[in-house]
Amino acid sequence: GACEILPSEAMQQVVPTSGSMGHPEVCRRPCLYGQRCESGAACGYCHMPHSGRPAHLDKRQRELLQKLSNAELLQAVTACLRVRAEEKGILQAAGEVLDIMEAWTAFAQANAASATSIPPKVSAKLHHSLGRMTFLGLLSLALRSGQSDQEYANQASAALGRMRMQLALSDATFDSTSLLWHV
Repeated sequence: GACEILPSEAMQQVVPTSGSMGHPEVCRRPCLYGQRCESGAACGYCHMPHSGRPAHLDKRQRELLQKLSNAELLQAVTACLRVRAEEKGILQAAGEVLDIMEAWTAFAQANAASATSIPPKVSAKLHHSLGRMTFLGLLSLALRSGQSDQEYANQASAALGRMRMQLALSDATFDSTSLLWHV
């Protein structure tokens, strides 16, 4: 009848997955198989459309980040996380993550030995590049830093999981069936 979905239309429907929770700011990376994925809603990768490649830091910016103290890295990332959450309208959902990151930054600053001298022009370029990254990309940068305090990193990761769930619950593309995979 008129309400039947043709096979070509069915292929275009997006199946929300556990990896899609919080799309596009805190979802996992895109599934390589996309709509041909045999895992369906159980897939741990995002099945939602992504616009282009995610922003990455170039070699010089990564080297600069390695020179920063943990306090400086956390301060830069946390400031960008707050701006990103405000710009994307997810500030309320990101509140717990931001609180943890701000506490972690304060802890690192209290224990910091000395500051790294970064020329203003280089610092501005770095902040511009960080500003193009997703919320998850920024948070991952802090969590992956070799100087990470494991307790704060674990707290931030757990809060991110709760944030993803909160965003998924507020997203009409997810229903209770697809969320059962995450409990």
